[in-house]
Amino acid sequence: MPKCSLVITNPVARALASIQPLLSGNEDQRQFVLLHGTAFVPADLPHGVRKRKIGTCFERAANLALDDEKLGLDLRYAEGFAFGPGSQFPVRHAWLSLDGRAIDPTWWPHSPRSTYFGVEFPTVTVARAMVERGYYGLLDPIDDLVRSGLKERTAA
Repeated sequence: MPKCSLVITNPVARALASIQPLLSGNEDQRQFVLLHGTAFVPADLPHGVRKRKIGTCFERAANLALDDEKLGLDLRYAEGFAFGPGSQFPVRHAWLSLDGRAIDPTWWPHSPRSTYFGVEFPTVTVARAMVERGYYGLLDPIDDLVRSGLKERTAA
């Protein structure tokens, strides 16, 4: 039987698929994002979205996604791994998605090397996680709440 090899073009997905250890995140998160994730291309911040402090990605992405009605942009919450400005290894990160592009107010301005690979979640899942868990970030842990968010995403 011939061997099948998959060509992975996204640098983050390629790094996640390798056997190198993660600097942030865990093996469950790596596998989940590889299985359900997609690549996002970095884009400029849209009008109304301001630069935010580095280190606040989960909080800022969640709050901006939940507050999107005020902006009227249809921003979605995305979480996964990314190469940020100056990073040599992918790190766990959250950003906003707009038409498949990464809107990242905490790593702005993005560098030419900024690359994103992650999962987009419905806003209702983000809100539910904040209330039930009391903290920001969806992929810690990967539980029924996260899996239900995938089902809601596919149903929409």
